[in-house]
Amino acid sequence: MRHRYARYPRLQRMVIACCALTALTADLAHGAGNAALARAAFCATFMLLPLALLLMRCCLLMDERGVFIGTPLHRYRLLWRDMDAVGYMQCNARRVYLYGMEKGDDSFARMLHDAPFCSPRHFVVPASAALRAAVVSLCPFPPESVFSRAKTLPRTHRRLFSRLYMPALLLLPGGALALLTGARIALSACQNAYATLPLCALCAAAIGCAAAGLYLLSSAANALSANPVLGPQGVRVGFAGRSLTLRWEDVGALCRLRAPGAGTLYLLSAPLPPAGGSPAQPPLRCISLCDTRSVLFAVHSFCLLPVTQVRVPARLARAFRRG
Repeated sequence: MRHRYARYPRLQRMVIACCALTALTADLAHGAGNAALARAAFCATFMLLPLALLLMRCCLLMDERGVFIGTPLHRYRLLWRDMDAVGYMQCNARRVYLYGMEKGDDSFARMLHDAPFCSPRHFVVPASAALRAAVVSLCPFPPESVFSRAKTLPRTHRRLFSRLYMPALLLLPGGALALLTGARIALSACQNAYATLPLCALCAAAIGCAAAGLYLLSSAANALSANPVLGPQGVRVGFAGRSLTLRWEDVGALCRLRAPGAGTLYLLSAPLPPAGGSPAQPPLRCISLCDTRSVLFAVHSFCLLPVTQVRVPARLARAFRRG
């Protein structure tokens, strides 16, 4: 028996909720005699439904032999006996993920760079309670999923603002403006009687503006959370209530990933997976920082571990290489 788990659970629930809301609005508006609102809501439902189906196809299927990695176009099979590393990791927002790497795929940083996308050789999915229970019952080498509580840092530590702090702040009004534009377009489509093609174009524009606004706000939150609090005791990222702390004595590896136009420095609480004789890896805390000179200088001032350099080509070049 295969167990199914969503790869993008929050986004999938939001799209399905919006699809159900627009369908209900179309039904109620049609019953009230508001033809313009009913047509606009029906058009939005018709556009959101394929997106919901695509997100439902992006899933992780698990059985006693291995996992199926679902994408919008393909499904990849990864057997338990072919895995070199399976474990749980906790990222900047303290959300826990389950990752798996095939034998021969020794670049853990490249897997983090591809996340949340999956490939035929590795996967990263949010670890819900049901998924953890399925891993314990189906995986022949279930990894430990309990994270030890990290010690808090002294108040004397100060936040290190990188060069990406101001661009992240500029994304906030951009995201708000995109959301307001989408709401204005949707309001115009609901109040006026348009032909079918202009109505579809307005609904698509409203959905696109809303999606762009949410993406900009999410990118701004991620960039702001990546500005660390550094000091002689350790490093902390995130916001109040959703922060992740790692002391320097607990750091097990430093990995610097260089990609075209961007770079990321990863601080891990254990050696780079795969490590050890068993594919089951210990729980891993992973802090990702912006690869800037100030951040590198501050980290190397307190942590003397060697840095593993990983270079990743552009996504378009990798797509052509994969065929």
